[in-house]
Amino acid sequence: MSFIKLNTKSDSRADLKMKSDGFTLLELLVAITIFSLIIGMAMFSLRYSFAVVRQIDAPFAEETQRMSKMRDSISSMFNYVTPSRDMFNKKKDYATYFSGEPGNMTYISNSPPSGRAPAVCRISLINGDVVLEEAPLYGDKTNYLSPSLDNTDKKNHVIASGINSLRFEYLNNGKKESSLKATLPSMVRIIISTDSGEREYFNRVLTNYDDKARMMRGADGPPI
Repeated sequence: MSFIKLNTKSDSRADLKMKSDGFTLLELLVAITIFSLIIGMAMFSLRYSFAVVRQIDAPFAEETQRMSKMRDSISSMFNYVTPSRDMFNKKKDYATYFSGEPGNMTYISNSPPSGRAPAVCRISLINGDVVLEEAPLYGDKTNYLSPSLDNTDKKNHVIASGINSLRFEYLNNGKKESSLKATLPSMVRIIISTDSGEREYFNRVLTNYDDKARMMRGADGPPI
């Protein structure tokens, strides 16, 4: 019969080594506490950053939305032709309702800021604000043959505030014009000057017909 001698000294050292592999409860508590502090500080910093960004971007986002409405109204202007009669020979003539000046622009828009039916619109600088005036084209108090902004249903939309100057430029048949009458431009350039500098906006007009009289009377029909 053979006997196996056990090395109790080596076994006890191995047991101690195995028991030492790991973390004590105190170490775990310290690690969890430090981790929680780091996560809390990170969340606070992130929340604070989001709040600052919202405060900074809110005015710009609102102004961008107003600018977008103005651009939509410009791009959706169309050839609304109004009749005019010569008082001497009683000949009826037709002209596109559009007036573009260096400091203001008046037109008929299919998508005014209110989002309603076609309206007469005018963009100008009023008391340091870029204002888009809007009046319905059709209604009980309006004359669609002679559109005007002088009615009780007119609405004013402030597009931008704190403006020093407002200037318009018009592109007509590839030529830049400072003034344009009775003809829709293919593009409108708006230059807005503030204390911080100048900003420019290019607005493309989607419709631009050349033969206004033909559009009024139809392809082959008699004049209206």
